[in-house]
Amino acid sequence: MLTYGEYTPGVPVGDQVLLCADGDWPSAARNLYAAMHALDNRKYDLIIARQFPQSGIGAALNDRLKRAAAK
Repeated sequence: MLTYGEYTPGVPVGDQVLLCADGDWPSAARNLYAAMHALDNRKYDLIIARQFPQSGIGAALNDRLKRAAAK
């Protein structure tokens, strides 16, 4: 799971990648591709990403995630 701000309850921490502190969207943008590759290398059947706020950098991050999901 790709998330930000804090780990998602109910999901093992070892199965999560925390992209950034809450609201630090530039850090999330810098970390996104490395995090996606790290999760992909673990050979999960499914990767879940927490949606970012739909404004500014958050909208761009959501677009990147949607494009990656289409592949």
